[in-house]
Amino acid sequence: MNSFIIDVLETRNQTWQGTVTWVGSDEKKKFRSVLELVSLIDSVVGEDRPEFEVHSQPDDDQ
Repeated sequence: MNSFIIDVLETRNQTWQGTVTWVGSDEKKKFRSVLELVSLIDSVVGEDRPEFEVHSQPDDDQ
């Protein structure tokens, strides 16, 4: 399991800017938006999870 420390330093253009630190490795990266933050976290979390398949659910309206 991965843990992160997120420091939001500013809010500009209706989004966050700051740093994210990976607990355990002390690697730190800057981010300029929430989307960039999520992308950074996903790049690490995605390494630890096996490939998965997406299955669609049938609509209940049918």
